[in-house]
Amino acid sequence: MDVSDIITRMQDAIKTGNFTEAESIGNSSLPSLSLAIPRSHLSLHTVISQGAQATVFQATLHHNPASVAVKRAYIREPNDLTRFYQEAIFLAHLSSHPHIVTMLGARLLPPDYSIILELEPYNAAHQLHVEGWRPSWEDILLIGSQIADALCFVHSHGIVHRDIKPANILLDTSHTIAKLADFGIAMSNKDVLDQHTTNNPLFYTKPSGGFQKGRVLGTLEYMPPEVLMNLHPHTEASDIFALAVTLNELATGMVPYSDATRDNPLAHTVLEMGYGRQELAAAVAVVGLRPSLRADTPEMVRQLLEACWEVNPALRPSARTLRDRLLETLDTISNNSIGTAIPPPSTPSVLTDRGELHNHHLAGSSPSTDGVSDTAMHEDDDIDNNDGRTPSWMTKTFTPSTSPSPPTTTILPQFQSSIVGAYATPGLRDSMEDRHIIYKTNDGRIVFGLFDGHRGAEAAQFLQDHTQQCLIAHGIDNKGSGSTGSMLQDALIDIDDAFRRQQGELWNEKMNRMNGSESGNVGKRSYPGSTALLGILDIDTASSSSSSSSSSSSSSSNIKKQKKIKTLTIANIGDGRAVLCRRGRAVRLSRDHTADDEEERERIINATAVSSSSSSIVSQRYGSWRVGSAGLQVTRSIGDVDMKVEKVLTAEAEIHDVELDDEDDWFVIIATDGLWDVMNDQEAVRLMCDTVKQPSMCAQRLVTEAIARGSRDNVTAIVVVLRADQGTAEMVWSSKPSPSSEVMSKKKAMHLSVDELYDTY
Repeated sequence: MDVSDIITRMQDAIKTGNFTEAESIGNSSLPSLSLAIPRSHLSLHTVISQGAQATVFQATLHHNPASVAVKRAYIREPNDLTRFYQEAIFLAHLSSHPHIVTMLGARLLPPDYSIILELEPYNAAHQLHVEGWRPSWEDILLIGSQIADALCFVHSHGIVHRDIKPANILLDTSHTIAKLADFGIAMSNKDVLDQHTTNNPLFYTKPSGGFQKGRVLGTLEYMPPEVLMNLHPHTEASDIFALAVTLNELATGMVPYSDATRDNPLAHTVLEMGYGRQELAAAVAVVGLRPSLRADTPEMVRQLLEACWEVNPALRPSARTLRDRLLETLDTISNNSIGTAIPPPSTPSVLTDRGELHNHHLAGSSPSTDGVSDTAMHEDDDIDNNDGRTPSWMTKTFTPSTSPSPPTTTILPQFQSSIVGAYATPGLRDSMEDRHIIYKTNDGRIVFGLFDGHRGAEAAQFLQDHTQQCLIAHGIDNKGSGSTGSMLQDALIDIDDAFRRQQGELWNEKMNRMNGSESGNVGKRSYPGSTALLGILDIDTASSSSSSSSSSSSSSSNIKKQKKIKTLTIANIGDGRAVLCRRGRAVRLSRDHTADDEEERERIINATAVSSSSSSIVSQRYGSWRVGSAGLQVTRSIGDVDMKVEKVLTAEAEIHDVELDDEDDWFVIIATDGLWDVMNDQEAVRLMCDTVKQPSMCAQRLVTEAIARGSRDNVTAIVVVLRADQGTAEMVWSSKPSPSSEVMSKKKAMHLSVDELYDTY
């Protein structure tokens, strides 16, 4: 029986509510491949990656000690489920090929739809851009021939992969055996034609590689001209174009087009700053822009890559022809002994950052195109290494690593309460660069923070890993002698220094590992940064009073009440935002540090007045004010070493102290710009006023609303309920403040809460 027939039978049983029958069908129909692996047989461990369509876990199967990869889908609508079924069908037919990731089984039952795959130790993108692996021409051609052979098999089944790139190529420990992965947006030729002619939404509503415009779906940097211009749907020739771009990336060590400069404004810093993608599409499709070749590219390889990059898809070689020519070229080059490889690191980071089934833009993998000399940055000890000392608060925790741990999507485990909750999602992006922290100090204060990374997630991850230790070292944990605000300022400057020192050490380590890069083939240095918004809520019991009554009907008034003084301190760097709800009205507690702010522009101009290039430090570019040679929108950040050299960005936080009223101040929202891009302060407050006051649910409500409104960024929100002592699940405030009572009766509030939970969650 065919896999698609089995899935249809399982679906029929699920629709009638007979889950036992559906599980029986999935387990008995195919003797060698279970499509309904029992939940108890799967033990999920660490998150390998998290993308727009799925989360991939490292896991183990029952009675099998070997680790596996489990791809668990996000099922938000019927099309998501159809797409996931389609991927399972494709993998069941294709995974017998030695160079296609092996499917071991699946659980195609609600609510945890999963595909179980063989776990490969390495991902080509991570090895290339993070670990510093530089394959020889022999290795590149061998890997290329294997993936071309896999594509030959895929195409013979009438399937187009549509997302060939290094992130979707898995490697063995020797880096000589490659496997093609992630068929999440693969389609049959028939469905491709249906997409192009009928605008079927099934195939273009969820972007995989971070680019989506109309019916165009995939990863822009690897897409051919005819698809970018929407002249023709994806075909086998599209995969060939993408494979050629991928092989050239393995050779150069640079993400495609990331070496574009101001001399080519159509593609300037497209990857690094997240704008200009339409310009890049136009440059590839109309101007004929192609990735830069290595200077020592053998002529046979050059001709082959250029043939795969032909504007006319009919002129590109087939997968079979490409495989054969790659093998022929490999024989020729091997006999002439052209090129040697820099071996993989002896202690690589196995089982980390493999990508959304290996479709994850690696944090920090986008090379810098800011025009600052790599050599100058490498030698600038004042910026990279400062005084060369590791701060005491980092001594026990600093382990140089460029593989950030996976992002959390729920409240952090070290502190959970009815007061504060968080929710985070990568949204429509493949990579998650937001991080957050929530914890309670020894003296009972609540600390919460948001970190929104840019140009990679390393800075945000560093903040998540080290902020608590740094704050303790600065006396926050025990109310040190200085003011809370000044201690936060000092701590953030200290973290900025430590992170920039770490980045210098990592770069030096990479240069040493690659023997000083005599060939110049190391790729450009990345300069990740992050915003930071920290809040500390201090609650002190000021006085207590009791009211009494002789009447039994009002005996509840005999409850002892305590008047509490709440003080909130906000330290802000960047464009994260804190908003207080005061009797249903939004009160902003922070200022967005972006180039659109006139005060910030003036500060930067004054700080860089001594520079001869100061006139170009702040300028209108790409529809908004931007700063520095890298053209960032934020004007304050942690990290961004290149921009600190230019003295454009600062790590000095702005401090906002507010004494909160026990009756008038209801809750605080802090969120990354992914929320504020699509929602103003009052809208966010109104949304919270009209929902249950369980903080993690409030945060989830905000984030899901932002995604529904079209936010294209990572979105993270933290909600602090200031009146949690009254029972958050019972509090439903009106968005129109009433002079009488803002808190409804318990009976009515609980009734509304149930309705909202049903409608919203």
